[in-house]
Amino acid sequence: MSSGAALALRAAKNGVNITKLALHEPSFVVKEGDRRPPNDFLNHTIELIANNNLAEAIKYFMTKGMGAPSFVVSMMRIMPSVWSNLMAVAHTLPYDAALLDGYMEDPASE
Repeated sequence: MSSGAALALRAAKNGVNITKLALHEPSFVVKEGDRRPPNDFLNHTIELIANNNLAEAIKYFMTKGMGAPSFVVSMMRIMPSVWSNLMAVAHTLPYDAALLDGYMEDPASE
C-alpha cells in the first residue's frame, strides 16, 4: 500500500531492463467509483510531516490515503516494533504520496 508498485511500473515504462514484475496492492484508482483519497492528500501529507506530526501523518496516510480502517492503525500501535519502525520512516511519506499522485484520481474525471 505504498509507492513501490508505482515506482516499479514507472521504471519498466522508462526502459529499465525488467522481465517480470510482481506488484502488491498498488494504490491505483482504476474504475469510476473506486475509493480515492482527499484531493489535498499530497499537500496535507507534506504539511503533517513538516509540522513533525509523524503519528498523525501515518494515520492519515493509512486511513485517508490507502483506505485502511482506523482499527488497523490502532493495532499497529500495539504490535511489537511495528509502530516504532513506521515512526522511523514516517518522514518519507510525502515521497510515497508524490509517487502515487496522478494514479489516485477517478478515471472518469480525465
